[in-house]
Amino acid sequence: MSINLIISFLIAFVALLSIGHGRIIKVTETGIGGDAPAIIAGNFGEESLSFSDRTHQHNGAAFDFANGSLSTSGSVIIGLPEYLIGGDYIRFANNARENNPYSALVEADASTTWYLLVDNRLDGFAGNTSSPNSTDPVIGGSLQWIVDDGWQRVNTGISPNGQSDYTGVDEGGNAVGAGLGLNQFYSIYTQSGLSATIRGQGIGGSNMLSLVAGASLDKEIPIRSFNAPGIVSAGDSAELRWAIHPEASLATITPGEGSVLPATDGNGAGSVVVTPVVSTTYTLTVESPEGNETKDARITVRLIESFEFSPKSLSSSGDPVTLSWKVRPDVNAIINGVGSVDGFTDANGLGSMVVSPAQSTVYTLSVTANDAAGERETDNQELSVAVIPAGTNFALLDIGATGGRPEPGALGAVQVGAAANEQNGLNLPPTLLTSETGVPFTIAIDNVSPEGIAVGGLDWRDRGDGPGTPETLLIEDLVKNNAGMVRVSLAGLPAGDYDVVSYHFDPTHAQCESIAVLVSDANGTAVDTGLRGSAYVLPTVPVAQLSGDLLADHISVFAFRSDGINEVFLYFDGRDALDREVPLDALRIIQEGGNRIEVVSIRYALGGSEISLDFTSRPGANYLIEASDDLIFWEELDDAFPSEGEQTTFTDLGLPEGHQRRFYRITESNG
Repeated sequence: MSINLIISFLIAFVALLSIGHGRIIKVTETGIGGDAPAIIAGNFGEESLSFSDRTHQHNGAAFDFANGSLSTSGSVIIGLPEYLIGGDYIRFANNARENNPYSALVEADASTTWYLLVDNRLDGFAGNTSSPNSTDPVIGGSLQWIVDDGWQRVNTGISPNGQSDYTGVDEGGNAVGAGLGLNQFYSIYTQSGLSATIRGQGIGGSNMLSLVAGASLDKEIPIRSFNAPGIVSAGDSAELRWAIHPEASLATITPGEGSVLPATDGNGAGSVVVTPVVSTTYTLTVESPEGNETKDARITVRLIESFEFSPKSLSSSGDPVTLSWKVRPDVNAIINGVGSVDGFTDANGLGSMVVSPAQSTVYTLSVTANDAAGERETDNQELSVAVIPAGTNFALLDIGATGGRPEPGALGAVQVGAAANEQNGLNLPPTLLTSETGVPFTIAIDNVSPEGIAVGGLDWRDRGDGPGTPETLLIEDLVKNNAGMVRVSLAGLPAGDYDVVSYHFDPTHAQCESIAVLVSDANGTAVDTGLRGSAYVLPTVPVAQLSGDLLADHISVFAFRSDGINEVFLYFDGRDALDREVPLDALRIIQEGGNRIEVVSIRYALGGSEISLDFTSRPGANYLIEASDDLIFWEELDDAFPSEGEQTTFTDLGLPEGHQRRFYRITESNG
């Protein structure tokens, strides 16, 4: 290489490194296919997740003590390079490594220094993973774009024997600390600008590229980087990190910190721990020989830490369910259908209340508060409480590989299936059953879509025996379709309305996160119910750890109507681009009517002295009647009010003085 060419290269490299630090605001992918979309993440550091579809994590590299070469068991540990720490980065899908063509345009809010991390095993010329893990990848061939786009290898002198800079990958995702649990290594390349374009590598069996918006390597600019974790929980501490000119004469952080020069080392790197009470934007101001500069870093303090319910096992209509939450102590909080819950929330933001949903209900916790600058913040979180509808049990069908252990309450205490464990591609032909009400009907299960097209094939599985409780036994065995289509055909059902609970869970496997439920209408046309069930669970759960709590997150509750003549079709369609695989473990079919209670009319006496309720009833039955002014606290009015036949009237004579609203709950009792 000529002297002039070397000088030109060095000038270009210095110019490249003079760019500061920006935040990633957008990533646009093409050629993603069915893989998971990329995720913009913040606060890059040890144990940061590498991908959007794996639990791999980034960690500092390790080198052999004797010869200084990269080694997954090396004892010379070099942490992640300082210029990467705290920056925004992209979690691409690891499966996107095989896509070709593929590209991702990543944009920042200001010119930044980008760092491209490339799996050492990649050999672009050979189009495979033949490059040794301990040396740089072979750049060329399918990786020629790295050269053509101007990416340059980074060497800051942190590695032994004058080697360039590296990072490590812990594919198990369970080691804590640099150099531990490593399986692979990445080489680091850099360029600068408002955006960076990542192109495909088209090589399977490797790790997908990673991209970090880090600090500039040029120490001659006032602020090389200023970072903070994006979101923390109320009461948690957070670290502000910066890299500034080593000869800065002034460096302050507001609000609250003042001068941070004492916390800055000789290379201009520093950090301080803060504990923001509310969301706060911190400003770093630096004066240096190369000029003055300010940069902001915002820490958002979560408004909602958690929103849960218990028990998580399925509830029957009217059963008490406890909602509990943890919110930032300064928020105002409401729950739909209930109103303000500030009175149920203590000074630490912890709250709970009891509700008794008559049907499956989505509760939404909505909160508002102000940040440190007085700007309004809002957030909300939904909670789906699944309830088994009231009515007459028609059939509980335990679906799975024949020979598996059935749930004792299942219809006939048998498995409904077409084949033994590990049998693939087999459909269940129409099979005659007798309902709990004594009605003969048939069930068939296949892989036919609403358009009448066979999709994939059905596989039958028995995952073994779990804890011997009725609910967990339902999800030990299953039928599944890797291509995402399971159709259930029901024939011979009496005319009327039915509610269905479908169970979607596969022990030891995380599957489709978006299962659409479609049912046939009176014309035989498949109608989307709008429900989206989920069979996704991470970490996965072995059979021995199955519990009733798991079911609440893996069921769908929906309804259909039978005309008493035509078949009813239920479709479970995997709509998740990442994993379409749909399991079906069981169906609980409930016939509406019977002991179902409906309020026919409400009569309010003139002057507001009494309210009369007319409701459908069952001759000979007794009813528990309760009243509430807030849907939280319920007053028992009568625990054994006698039926008056097909319709019963109850009159509430005890209306509280000045009442504004009144709610009633009627349940058939054994009193």
